[in-house]
Amino acid sequence: MSAPFAQPVDPFAHLTPEQKKAMFDLGQQLDQALLAVFNGPEADRLLDLWDDHYVRQPVIWLNSPSVSDQMREGRNDFIRRIREKVNKAKASA
Repeated sequence: MSAPFAQPVDPFAHLTPEQKKAMFDLGQQLDQALLAVFNGPEADRLLDLWDDHYVRQPVIWLNSPSVSDQMREGRNDFIRRIREKVNKAKASA
């Protein structure tokens, strides 16, 4: 008997090869668009400002509704993902 989750799972197994290629191409287009927009010193400054103003602030405040906390974490995750995609696109360019 194998251990649970021992086999890697392909979340795209149900897609046709054409659909997989379209998703891959879409990812490359997103990387290129992010690099075009967030390439340069002004873009780096903007990402740093977002980090200072949003990401490096507390997510959970005392007596705040949990929905607000989840929204702040979602926004922070979005900013982190943008920075990650930009860095990935710069590295592959």
